[in-house]
Amino acid sequence: MSPRLFVTGKLAANSLRDTLDSISLDFAYDVLTLGISVAALMNTEFLKKHLPPCHQYSQVVLPGLCRADTRRLTEIVGAAVVRGPKD
Repeated sequence: MSPRLFVTGKLAANSLRDTLDSISLDFAYDVLTLGISVAALMNTEFLKKHLPPCHQYSQVVLPGLCRADTRRLTEIVGAAVVRGPKD
């Protein structure tokens, strides 16, 4: 199975890594910290500019409060873009 990419901002990066490291997952993952403090403020245009091609991932997981257009981003980055939980 291809790894998943978790996308976050600067403020939540360490917490996200700690959470992912502390649970038993049956898939590999990478964490991408983008140059924005609060990840929930990322929008479609910001992500279009800052997300690399993601063909090697099975999913790109955005923060749950991120209001970007996941269908549009899926077409752009080459992997399924989904939202994670809101907390």
